Amino acid sequence: MRQEMSSEISPGGALRQLWVEIENNVRLKPSALELIMSGLSSSGSEGEPREEDKILEAAREIGQHLGIPPSKFQRVLTINHFPSDQCGFRGDTVFLSRLMVGKLDPEEWKPLLASYLIHKKTRKQGLLPTAIINASVFAVLLFVGVPLIYWIFGENAGALAFACALVSFPVFFVNRSTQETKKRKLKADNQATKIIEREKFLQTLRKIDSFKLRDVERAKKSGLLSHFSTRSSISTRISNLAVALESSSSRT
Repeated sequence: MRQEMSSEISPGGALRQLWVEIENNVRLKPSALELIMSGLSSSGSEGEPREEDKILEAAREIGQHLGIPPSKFQRVLTINHFPSDQCGFRGDTVFLSRLMVGKLDPEEWKPLLASYLIHKKTRKQGLLPTAIINASVFAVLLFVGVPLIYWIFGENAGALAFACALVSFPVFFVNRSTQETKKRKLKADNQATKIIEREKFLQTLRKIDSFKLRDVERAKKSGLLSHFSTRSSISTRISNLAVALESSSSRT
């Protein structure tokens, strides 16, 4: 027989008593039990806002500085394979790394949210000039460099140079694009300090760095693939903000 549930149980207590009822009367797989328990634990105690609600409130506060209506921020979604030192926003959803759940206070998410939202708002600026520069460089190589090599070294060398130009341009273009994106993201970090104190931003980044998370540590490695990634390492981001802080202090 199922135990009778009291009508005077608080919402949190009612959920937990429901859990007991399920556990006593229904056989579930361990994964299903863990899912239910995680939902109960994230629901918060009576009268206490959930961590998700606090993060949304932080996002709405940042959004107001950038002219984004509070109604745009409706939920938080954690994702397994998502950069731990970043956040995202699309539609009405804030995206965070699942590895970072519970590691930062809601207030500590503010600088990351500010940087991302600024980059999202301004990322189209400068795309056209960058594309024009890349296309101009390729045009010079193709229509000046290749004929010059053909004229100096002959037909075979000219054909080889033409083939190399065709193959190398996509690599060159992707590299240029990713490096420009990195620059814009670092610029967004600096612009975010107009909303959040620079020192608080640095504290957040250093705290994330102290966790030694695998994806954050991997991003620090400089290699061929790093030239084709739009993600700056956390060390670069810290240095970027620290240098700007030192220069502003020296001026004062």
